[in-house]
Amino acid sequence: MLTPELAQALQNAYEAGLEAIFGDSQTNHVPAESFEAVAKVEQHRWHWRPAQPKLILVAESHVYTSNAALRVTINQNEIAPLLANGEPLPPSEYVGLVYCLGYGETKLLRNRHADFRIRSTWQFWDLFGRLAATGKQPRASAGTSLRERLKWKLETLMRLKERGIWLLDGSCHAIYLGDIRTFNVEAALPTLNEARRLGIEETR
Repeated sequence: MLTPELAQALQNAYEAGLEAIFGDSQTNHVPAESFEAVAKVEQHRWHWRPAQPKLILVAESHVYTSNAALRVTINQNEIAPLLANGEPLPPSEYVGLVYCLGYGETKLLRNRHADFRIRSTWQFWDLFGRLAATGKQPRASAGTSLRERLKWKLETLMRLKERGIWLLDGSCHAIYLGDIRTFNVEAALPTLNEARRLGIEETR
């Protein structure tokens, strides 16, 4: 859960970026994500925050998550047996973020709507694997089981957490809309200072 202070900082960052998004003539017909979606993204991210972050990775943003996609849920019955004793379950709502275990795992998701499109970010997982010394992400195309992939992802995330490695985004708003379209990248600029305060300063 986000603390009230962090939730307010996130709200400030969210509102700061709205004007830039609405002013993008190429994509202004696409509604900005709800604050609920943005907050849920951060809940997934902060679930995997190291106690003492030592290395901060900064990406552009997560992938656009509509309110309909937010209603898609993760089957936590598949995750619970793979967690160490006492390790809390991650959030159950789907978001377009690598820290979301349902992102890229169709078989782990429930309540998918007709227009739902499964996406993945295997490049980030391979990077995570290198940093955690767990190797490349096992691919579904190679015939690996859901359990095998989840076990690898959980081990990788736990090692990153233990090593103090954490991924933040430069913008709390999704810049990438899920296909070839992106919001004007300047939407990230008004939120950058708030993103830094939200994440990096909290590591001190």
